[in-house]
Formats: sequence, structure tokens, C-alpha cells
Amino acid sequence: MTINFDNLGLDNLLNNKTGNKPNTANKTTNTDDNFFTSNNNSSNYGLDSILGDLSSDVDQVLSDSKTNPPAQTNSNDPLSNLFKEASEGMKEAKKTSEDVQKSLEQQKIEAAQKQSSLQKAVDSVPVINKALENGDGKALINTLENMTPAERGEAEKAYALKHARGNPMALRTEIKDKLSGSDETKAMDLLNEGIQNDPKMAVVALAEAMENNKTDNKTIDHIINNSSDKQLTDIQSTYDSTMKKPGALKEAVNAKYEGNNKNQLLNKLDQTAIA
Repeated sequence: MTINFDNLGLDNLLNNKTGNKPNTANKTTNTDDNFFTSNNNSSNYGLDSILGDLSSDVDQVLSDSKTNPPAQTNSNDPLSNLFKEASEGMKEAKKTSEDVQKSLEQQKIEAAQKQSSLQKAVDSVPVINKALENGDGKALINTLENMTPAERGEAEKAYALKHARGNPMALRTEIKDKLSGSDETKAMDLLNEGIQNDPKMAVVALAEAMENNKTDNKTIDHIINNSSDKQLTDIQSTYDSTMKKPGALKEAVNAKYEGNNKNQLLNKLDQTAIA
């Protein structure tokens, strides 16, 4: 079973770190994926400068209107009314420019945070790989615990790109192969934490949970029961489109799930299915 996902620039970070050229075989590129790497240091296409000049011009006009007010005229004087309207318009323009500047600053902050998250995911890959090679569950758990749920999702993608030719299920499969008992359970719980916020990674987790003969009921329970109606609708839609079959998730759960909550899970899938 092949599941593809957008890697949001992870391949670039991985290859910059290792000196390897990116593998472009069988890869679909999303133009949005390079936003954080190609535009992170941009000047917002000159908007910062333009808005700064506009704000300065508005400040000067408003200052001039205070220091050199127009002569008192009749309130019905067209020129007086025109000046008043112009003054109000300039105040509104200043407020608009300030709002846009705030929005641009917020975008810069979010882009920097995303870049930092991606870099942390890439940096975690060799540590995760070494822990798995040594069967060191505590080292793996410590690494995952020091990451946010979103960063763990990016780490799954980064691990797949680096060590499994892009197979997104690789890290989960390796954890189940190399660890056991409480270490395996804890590591899987950490990967599943908050995964419902990312439909693509939720689909990866569900597919891996039902891939082999031994179904991972706990992962299925966690994702379906901890998802809001909207999240579960998105997950079902993504799963069904990935498998290219309407109702694929419900069919898979019905066939593979072995717990006592099967009917409850199926009912929730029915309630959130896209008509």
C-alpha cells in the first residue's frame, strides 16, 4: 500500500543537512510546499517599504492638519466638509496600513515557527534512528516527549524520507518491530497524540494500524474517539480518496477492528461521513 503526503520542504532540509541531492523520483511538488524555505527571508514583495511610506505620509498629513488647521468656516462650507472627509479618510488609511503591517508581521512569525518546527523534525531523525537500531525505548521516548504533537508528525515524515524511501508508515512499523511492552505503548501514544489535527498523518496511522494481521485497536480507538465531527469528516474524506474508494475507512474498520467498541466506532463514522 502506497500513501503519499506533502513534505512541506522537509526533503530540502534533509538534503541540505546531509549534502545529498533530493530524490525527485515519483514526487509530486506542491507550489505551497516551498513557501517556508523560499520566501522565509523575502521582503514581502516590497509591501513593508510601501506600507511604511504610506504610514509616514499619513502621519505627516495628520500632523500638518493639527499645526496648521484650516480657517474656521461655516459648517456648510463645501471646502470645510471636503477637508473633514479627507482627514477622516487619511485616518482610516493609516489604520488600514497598520492592520496590514500587523498581519504581515504575524505571517513572518508563523513562517519562522514553521521553519523551526521542520528543522527540529529533521534534527531528530538521526537520534530516533539510533534509538531504534539499539532498541533503546527510553531514548526514543525522551526524544518524542521533547517535541510537540505537530513536530512529531513532521518527524514521522522526515524519518520516512530519510530512511524508508518516503514510506510514511515506516516509523510506526519500526517502533513495533524494535520495541515492546510499555516502551512500544508509550512511543505509539506519543505519535498518536494530537494526530487528529493532521488528516494526512491520521490516515497514515489508521492505514498502518490495519495493515498487518495484528490490528492496532488502540490507535483506531484513539483517532476516531478523539476527533471532532469536522476532524473525522476530513479524515474519512482523506482516507477514502487515498484508497480511491468511497466508504473505505468504515469498510476497513468493520473488517479489521477486533475490539468491543466496533459498533460505536462504525456509528460515529456513519454520523460524520460525507453524504
